[in-house]
Amino acid sequence: MEPTFVDGDLLVLRNATPQVGSRVVFREPDSGKVAVKSVAGLPGQRVQFVENDLYLDGKIHRRPIYSATDLVPMLDTAHHLAASSETLSFPFSEAGFLYQGAQWKLEGRGAVFLKKQPLDSYLLRDSFCAGDVFASDLGVEVAYELLAPASELHLFLHKGRSLFTLVLADGGSKLRLLRVDQPDDQTEILLELEVSPPRPQGSAFFTLANRAIIFALDGKPLIDGVPYQLATPPPLSDGPLDLPTFELAGVGGVGPLLIGRLRLGRDISYRSTGTWGGGKAFQLADDEYFLIGDNPSQSRDSRNYGAVSSDRILGTVAYRAWPLGWSEQGWARD
Repeated sequence: MEPTFVDGDLLVLRNATPQVGSRVVFREPDSGKVAVKSVAGLPGQRVQFVENDLYLDGKIHRRPIYSATDLVPMLDTAHHLAASSETLSFPFSEAGFLYQGAQWKLEGRGAVFLKKQPLDSYLLRDSFCAGDVFASDLGVEVAYELLAPASELHLFLHKGRSLFTLVLADGGSKLRLLRVDQPDDQTEILLELEVSPPRPQGSAFFTLANRAIIFALDGKPLIDGVPYQLATPPPLSDGPLDLPTFELAGVGGVGPLLIGRLRLGRDISYRSTGTWGGGKAFQLADDEYFLIGDNPSQSRDSRNYGAVSSDRILGTVAYRAWPLGWSEQGWARD
């Protein structure tokens, strides 16, 4: 269950009916070993994995994601790790940002992106675990401060051939969502919103997880679950190929602007694998649950041994009693 739980963690259980997303302690149906997994399907539901997303009864499952801490931790500039900086980094100085204490200052116009497309790596307490496949459904969160009325904060998510940009402007009172599709490079305004009260400083979060746009300020959503379209890829003469969607994240704007703590996360990737997770819908009986690990690329779960009956579930995880200082998803608490 890395990075949520680590061997040796002390968990407190409660006798409660599991919901989708609940973590449960249970006995594996094939080995009888005690394990911890997340609930991906409830009794009577049809479970299916499509392009790394979870579908229940034919509809995509969209859980609340309003902060990087709702995602799998990949990068946290407040907790620097040399291993992660070699793999995941935003070259602020190369993009014209000036380092001031624990913040980066931008005087003019600029933007900085990840140096390369990230893999499905994750932070595990005080270590960095490298991934082996491309990460999907990235989310970026920054602490920011607009230092002048004309200052702007820009958050970028590049997905496929489309670049989505969130612009917070006019002293934090106006929000615009833009999309530019390659190769035409024509800018389309998708949304324009008034922000009240204005937010000249705070924490801004942007993600395209679960095929929907989410933007939140200080943990409160301003754009929540808005579906989006991607630019159509060019036809291939040799037929379709199962290629991963190119994804990058970035931050920038119009100065004077301060960027503080930056956190990068990714959604859980529901990979199709195993006997019962091969992409076809799996029908659960009235007393069965579909369980999956929080790091599905390396997890052994219901995709391998099938559904888990309710009599094998020992309890729902209420909270981690020890060690303290780590969030539900594995981020270091402030």
